[in-house]
Amino acid sequence: MTGSEHRGETLDSRSGRPRMWARWLIPSGAAVAIGIVVALTASISDDRPAGYRAQVSVTASDDSPRYLLTTEVPEQAGAGQQVAIREVATGRVIQTTRFPAGVTEFTDLAATGDGHTFFLTASVHDRYWQIFRLHLNGPRLGGKGPAAIPEAVRYGRVKNPVGLAVTQDGASVAFGVNHMEVSGKYGETPGEIDVLNLATGRRQVWSTKVWGQLGDLSLSDNGMRLAFNWSSGSDGGGDGVRILDTTKPGELLQSARLVVPSTGAFSQPDHPMISPDGATLTIVAAQRDQQKLWSRLIEVATATGRQLRVLYQEPNLGGFGQGGYPFDAICRSGRYVLIVDARRTLQIDTTTGRTVRLPYPDANPDQVAC
Repeated sequence: MTGSEHRGETLDSRSGRPRMWARWLIPSGAAVAIGIVVALTASISDDRPAGYRAQVSVTASDDSPRYLLTTEVPEQAGAGQQVAIREVATGRVIQTTRFPAGVTEFTDLAATGDGHTFFLTASVHDRYWQIFRLHLNGPRLGGKGPAAIPEAVRYGRVKNPVGLAVTQDGASVAFGVNHMEVSGKYGETPGEIDVLNLATGRRQVWSTKVWGQLGDLSLSDNGMRLAFNWSSGSDGGGDGVRILDTTKPGELLQSARLVVPSTGAFSQPDHPMISPDGATLTIVAAQRDQQKLWSRLIEVATATGRQLRVLYQEPNLGGFGQGGYPFDAICRSGRYVLIVDARRTLQIDTTTGRTVRLPYPDANPDQVAC
């Protein structure tokens, strides 16, 4: 989620600033091969209850994402947002990102399939919103070059987008616009999802007159299927994860099929991340199993919404009030889902279910793109 939408906000114990539990960008794109297998000896002990760590190994996969783009709160008190490129295998910051003129904070991140091109959204001088593109060049990596500066995308100016997704080739971006962000007044103009071709400026729009909130956008590799969260804020009817066929025009909620309702087997499903081929979704949700409450990463079929497997789980210590927001930041790159917090990066292979624990030191991640 982005902009003024801060769902599940709590105060961070170290910095005193809000922690955003669900403002995460859902990138698309295939994993980038890094050419070597990285063997790590990181400890897998931490402060959470035992019982969920048995499946965690400490050897990284050679075809997993190589870099993370992150927004985070550094350890030092009073520090502002840091935007950094981190190496997935070590958690090491290899490059930081400078803020363009008029920008003090980035609100959403997305990654393409090449592992080196990222997109960001931000408010400029608090007057309008802009989509930026950041391309990592080899000579700049390793902390030896100057900080990278995101470039403004020519056709990207919008009014307060919520959520950001990009096609694998980086040719098109998708973003949502909520009612209040459109006009400043609830209900006067429709919420919408836009898909923007960056080369031509062609913009497709799906709008709805139903009041609600959009968020957590995710595109399949070919851009034909777009998953997103919808919440009406009323009786919950029609709320949950929906999938839009971007090849067909129409009214947003009528065109976007409800795949995972927010009631029933899933408590507040969150972070829909569509697979490269669009056949499955990974979502975050709370589920009870034999009187124990779990925060889970679950795979479901997009055709039926049927739960296929639990890819990862941790005890949910906050009750159902936490809903589907147990992890600091989360992203997907091809077959891999990465869960990131100030203690670790969990790299989950959606093909095998194998989980790898990697370091993520010295900061509280707010958003990640991979």
